Amino acid sequence: MTKYYVGYVQGNEEYVYVAGIDNSNVRVSTIPEGAISFDKVELAKALLSLASNIVANQEYKVLEIKTEIKEVK
Repeated sequence: MTKYYVGYVQGNEEYVYVAGIDNSNVRVSTIPEGAISFDKVELAKALLSLASNIVANQEYKVLEIKTEIKEVK
């Protein structure tokens, strides 16, 4: 399963992900489960544009996270 997120790398080399957005703030989460995710990269790019306009000094990027599920016997 592939999901697309918007986020950036912190100083400690860990990612944070956009969890919420309004007209003047971008909230972030340190875990993907608390973040906004999309099935299509185009939607993530639209969120990237919004976040970048609100917080111009932060270098947001679209992030692709793939989850693999296996049944263990």
